[in-house]
Amino acid sequence: MPAPMGRRVVAYLIDRFFVYGATMAAAIPYIWTQMMEVLGNLEVGSDTSILDFYADFFAALGAGGIFRLAAVVAGIFFAASGAYTIPQTAIWGQTIGKRITGLRVVSRDGGLRVGWAAALWRWCLPSVVSFAWGVGSALSVGAYLWALTNPERRGLHDMVAGTTVVDSKTYAAADAVGAAETEQPSDTEDASDTEDEAKAA
Repeated sequence: MPAPMGRRVVAYLIDRFFVYGATMAAAIPYIWTQMMEVLGNLEVGSDTSILDFYADFFAALGAGGIFRLAAVVAGIFFAASGAYTIPQTAIWGQTIGKRITGLRVVSRDGGLRVGWAAALWRWCLPSVVSFAWGVGSALSVGAYLWALTNPERRGLHDMVAGTTVVDSKTYAAADAVGAAETEQPSDTEDASDTEDEAKAA
């Protein structure tokens, strides 16, 4: 059963909270260092407004400095997102957000474990594409919104990785029923073998 889109959105927002938190924790020391270096060359008076301060700060950085600062922060976000998402998806099929909302990423072929290769591909499509300035963000969002166009609610990243997102409880129950049905013929065969042995005796 495909996972409800509402819960997928909530899971996404929860995961983004952790990723953005990790990005800020790692990026703030770098940004602070850059600010201290620039402040040493600025004349800041007691009557300087916060807007004037930041205007002077970015002017002192220059275009090259602003681009370098943005690139470093984007790189930290990229690393934090991958480190957060890929291992959890590969090992458990659930990030913290999906665990809270009762969702799970599973292999399209019915396998419960996604694996590292599929987890990497699933993360790569929307994440790497988002780094293409301008159109990249639109393409990244489109990869997720593609799930609205098909009955299985699979985004483009799911199609590339061969995965799908399901309700974890429903999927676990269906998997248990399937396992029971698979074992049933074996029980019947055992009973038939016992009858044959009794007749032979």
